Amino acid sequence: MFEIRGDPDVMMFHSHVWSREETSNWLARSIVREQTDGHGYYAVISKIDNETLGLVSLLKQSVEGETEIAVGYFLKRKHWRQGYATEAARACRDYARTGFGYDRVISLIRPDNKPSQNVAKRLGGVLEENVMWRDFMHGIWVLGR
Repeated sequence: MFEIRGDPDVMMFHSHVWSREETSNWLARSIVREQTDGHGYYAVISKIDNETLGLVSLLKQSVEGETEIAVGYFLKRKHWRQGYATEAARACRDYARTGFGYDRVISLIRPDNKPSQNVAKRLGGVLEENVMWRDFMHGIWVLGR
């Protein structure tokens, strides 16, 4: 995970590049979160050679005082623009609905993150509004069915 969280290009739309210690602490918190919520982060693995390409998430997020179910992802830079983000995000969105019964699924995307906005659009996503979230402006993209 440090290969992903420690890469400045991957983290350009996030608060900062993470250290090994921050990545390790995040992994520990993620395990607890998954046990509590029943879902969390999932590895994105190549069907061809079993390489870990990145991770996709289905997380409860507090946005504007409301609990939202959000899909997100991080892919190793060498796997960008190959359709993996769309495939993984679609699977998580669908799992949120069929596996957990969530009607509303969102993605939180920074206004300057055009590649992730394009993924949201491919999933039928519509920009609902822009809000401050974790000290940065984010669009709330409601993902379609």
